Amino acid sequence: MSGIDFSSAGVSSKNPDCLDALVTGDIFTLLNAEIAAGKIYDVVWLQNVLEHVLDPLDLLNSLRSLVAPGGIAVITVPNDYSIMQCSALATNHIDNAFWIAPPEHLSYFDSQSLANTANHTGWAVLEMLGDFPVDWFLFHPSSNYVRNRSGGKAAHKARVQIENIINTQPMGDVIAFWSSAAKLGLGRNITAFLMPVGTK
Repeated sequence: MSGIDFSSAGVSSKNPDCLDALVTGDIFTLLNAEIAAGKIYDVVWLQNVLEHVLDPLDLLNSLRSLVAPGGIAVITVPNDYSIMQCSALATNHIDNAFWIAPPEHLSYFDSQSLANTANHTGWAVLEMLGDFPVDWFLFHPSSNYVRNRSGGKAAHKARVQIENIINTQPMGDVIAFWSSAAKLGLGRNITAFLMPVGTK
């Protein structure tokens, strides 16, 4: 097991016991070194990475060389320009596209564009899951965390509590629920489970 990050700050503060498995630096340089060394992994996980890089297509192309036959890549990205965000903007529940955040976020994905990007770079989409659509809170003035920034922490806390309740149910039902959310374009984040085309 190994991890790559731009810096060690997050791991140092939240998971210091994992520091010995962490390599820091430019993701493309480090991935190329992994590929050159012949490393392969059963699971490669990008947690909120793809939206930050200059060339997400190149990154997804490179990842195929790191996934073992029958292995998968798990890609989580913010669900931006979602049906809920666009509707909130169109109906004046918000007055700006708050999710646009350069230079931190350079690319923006919803479930369809993430699937298209994966297919274009040689990946088959096995499954896609949403998470709790916290943007629902934008449609009620008392919970609209964009117009009232002080409500953001409470909205996040409610989101976590609701997700935890849902996740106590039978796992098959939970997966079906979050899968349906992704199909409907719902969820603040979307997670795609990908397999390189031509492998089993």
